[in-house]
Amino acid sequence: MRLSLWAMLDLHVFLANLPYIIFGILGLFLLAQLYYILFVYSKLSRYQIEPNQTETDLPPLSVIICAHNEQDNLREFLPSILNQDYTNFEVIVVNDFSTDETLGYFRI
Repeated sequence: MRLSLWAMLDLHVFLANLPYIIFGILGLFLLAQLYYILFVYSKLSRYQIEPNQTETDLPPLSVIICAHNEQDNLREFLPSILNQDYTNFEVIVVNDFSTDETLGYFRI
C-alpha cells in the first residue's frame, strides 16, 4: 500500500509537532490539578465542623466500678478513667468485700 504525498507530509508534520502536543496535554492536566489545589482543597482546609454541644451543656455522668479483688486493675485503669476529656463526671468505686489491698489503694 502506497501512501500519497499529502499523507506522508501530514504524518511528517504530526511527528514533528508530537512533542508540542504531548506538552500541551500535560499542561492541561497541570491546570486541572492547580484548579483542584487552589479552589477545591483550599475550601476543604477552611471547613470547620461545629460542635454539637458545648462542655457546659453536657449532662453529668456517673461511672460506677464494682471492685472485688481488683487492686491491680484499678491501679492500671483508674488513672485513664480520671484523666478523660469529659468534664462533668464522677467515679464511684464499690469495694465488694475484697481480700486484697483494694481498699488500701484508695487510702493513698
